[in-house]
Amino acid sequence: MIGQAFAGTHLATDWVSENSTLATAEVAEAYESILNAQGSALDKMSEQKASQKILPFGFNMNEMVTDMAVTKSGLLGLAAMKANTGVEIKWKKIASLKAIENENVDFVIESEVSDAEVGDIADSIRNVVLASGKIKDSTQLRSNIHEALQKVREQVKGIEVTTYNQWQARSLRLDLNFGVNGKVFFFAKAGVALRLRMEWKLKEVALTNNKLASLNDQTKFVVKTLAELNVALAKVSVPGFEPSKVMIGVGVSHKRNFFGIWKYSAGFVGWLGFVPVNVSNNKSIVPVNIPVTLLNEEFTIGGTDEAAAFKIWWPWRKRTITHTSFATGMEKSVQTAAFFAQRADANSSAHWRVEEVKTVNDISHTGFFGLADLSARGIVEIDFKRK
Repeated sequence: MIGQAFAGTHLATDWVSENSTLATAEVAEAYESILNAQGSALDKMSEQKASQKILPFGFNMNEMVTDMAVTKSGLLGLAAMKANTGVEIKWKKIASLKAIENENVDFVIESEVSDAEVGDIADSIRNVVLASGKIKDSTQLRSNIHEALQKVREQVKGIEVTTYNQWQARSLRLDLNFGVNGKVFFFAKAGVALRLRMEWKLKEVALTNNKLASLNDQTKFVVKTLAELNVALAKVSVPGFEPSKVMIGVGVSHKRNFFGIWKYSAGFVGWLGFVPVNVSNNKSIVPVNIPVTLLNEEFTIGGTDEAAAFKIWWPWRKRTITHTSFATGMEKSVQTAAFFAQRADANSSAHWRVEEVKTVNDISHTGFFGLADLSARGIVEIDFKRK
């Protein structure tokens, strides 16, 4: 095994905000050591296979993913098995870089669909679910799927702005979790027998001064997040890499149309995917200044009406973080991702290279983002990919 495994060691959620110069140097040294060792091992393996007339087992490895854990004290190593880690690096063989990337999505839905089309999608999902052999058919299965799709459709329709300056909210990715009896849940829970991943595309709509006059909760959340992404990512430059995607965990309450950051799976719906857009050649864009009053509105984590059904999560069912905390946390999250991406550009492998670096971040009770705890699902994922 290359590197050091940290079984049962927690990633510090506030490592980014508290790391010292010494800790940063130690992490960089350990990280680069692991990359160099892996690059050398992959090269050796490739050269050995190249000298063989027949590849063993009939397979040829073109990609390798490594999860890493960073402790609060500044130690870094390979993560323990089954851990939701803070840093993921993806190696790809240089000869196979043009391979199509698998996004691991079962269904893709266009942003504008009619009632009839929602029904057709529900039928398709039902057929896939039954074909798995894990879910019992029932008269309620199709209606449960249809109801879940309609709920998501209403949330997607409520997002009236998706693009601002250099960034765009492109899609809402979510999981449909099925119980053996055919019940459908947006969140994982005990008894779930099958999961299907969906990606609902968002229509590209630019922010204009006219739209600022009245924004609903869904749109406010998207606009404020777009504003912070533009600021945070404008401060980061990584030779060889560029930010390609930011995923933020979002949800809706059970009784209201709240839409925003969600901390725990009890109300978790999915991920809003944000991607960079090239606006340098688009001279028709009219500059828009987002009012400070909107930016200064607090973010809510969780809903206000979940306590009755999910008492175990009551400490987090309604928490707010200030604009300053969110902005600072997002900036530190981007800087952390850039920290690892920048150092991945210097590996000396002859046949392989690090093609992608992803960090998984969580939010602490203070509102600052840091690398996700090993036992918690991250709330923000930031991808840097090779240019």
